[in-house]
Amino acid sequence: MNLAMKDSQSNVRLRPLQPRVLHLGEGVIVLDKPAGWLTIPGRAAPGTEAPPILVDWLEQSPDSPVRGGKAWIVHRLDRETSGVIVFARTAESHRALCMAFENRETKKIYECLASGNPPLPVFKVAEPIGGVPSQSQVEVLRRSDMGFHARVRIFTGRRHQIRIHLSNRGYPIWGDVRYGGAMEIRGKVISRVALHARKLEIPGWGAFESELPGDFQTWLEELQ
Repeated sequence: MNLAMKDSQSNVRLRPLQPRVLHLGEGVIVLDKPAGWLTIPGRAAPGTEAPPILVDWLEQSPDSPVRGGKAWIVHRLDRETSGVIVFARTAESHRALCMAFENRETKKIYECLASGNPPLPVFKVAEPIGGVPSQSQVEVLRRSDMGFHARVRIFTGRRHQIRIHLSNRGYPIWGDVRYGGAMEIRGKVISRVALHARKLEIPGWGAFESELPGDFQTWLEELQ
């Protein structure tokens, strides 16, 4: 493993920020997830500290607005992905929210930084993942010789969908060890996968948006 990979993993593990509440409703809570947090418990690598877990923070942390209550999992974000994530607060709202995701009624918008130079300003990727159909639409917002900044809408929710789709097209996301992303840009270590869940719209529940975090904005400056 090279030094950049080590830095990537340690930075995410050792310096996770605290979640921020974007919306608190009777049946739902929307968080701004920092990179480095798991949605639900997972297995830590041997010899490493277990990462913080969002559902535990919601139910147990003194900083949580719903401490002592139940948080129901609706969807997940990868550990290194930051941005908007929704939890249900009741069994009834959990069923309704899960149906909205399952029926593809939600609108999910991400932003990412990736290597390469797509010939078109907007393109679609419709490739199966694990034998299951999946579709993403990529809009290039800005580009340079170092890569490009894109807005990505996903119409399905497969695991690692954006990371796989872009990597398969020859545009791996910066910081993505698993799918061949650049680990350093102009001397700056890319300390995680440069992917951010920017906006989530759920009919009947609202539209929720997360600002780009500081690390992402720093990397984005390299495209200026």
